Amino acid sequence: MSKPATPFVIQIVGYSGSGKTTLLTGVARLLTKRGWKVGTVKHHPKEWEWDQPGKDTWKHRQVSTGPVAIVSRDRTVIEWPYSASPEDLLPFYQGADLVLVEGFKRAHHHKLVMVHQEEDRELLNLPHIIALVSSDPQQWCQWGRCLHWDDVESVVEMITEAVCK
Repeated sequence: MSKPATPFVIQIVGYSGSGKTTLLTGVARLLTKRGWKVGTVKHHPKEWEWDQPGKDTWKHRQVSTGPVAIVSRDRTVIEWPYSASPEDLLPFYQGADLVLVEGFKRAHHHKLVMVHQEEDRELLNLPHIIALVSSDPQQWCQWGRCLHWDDVESVVEMITEAVCK
């Protein structure tokens, strides 16, 4: 099967503690072993601080009205003074076969939806659902394709089908 010329985006959405990160890392690990170039994006719904007050990069942020970058021998981090969408970030994923996005429930990409409890039912109204992922797939199968969250192999096969259509 051929891989796409531009990165395909799959979102993994669900409530806190639903297993999104566990599923994402398992899928990324398996696809990487198969030779795929996989990028990831993590949505963090709360404010957070990655820097320390008084450090040089913190000082850069205090005086910059645009992006601030820190570059070392082995990595680069760019911070913008606004919340970016997955679409804003996609240009940085050139060369990737797939971008796995954790969160951003309202974004308009293909979604795997983590469902475990009755209150998760409202997630079934999200757009672009390609499969549900659950600890009890039989409970949710009437709403469409449903996979077990421990069966990463089946999730990867389903993603491969979606990407290579």
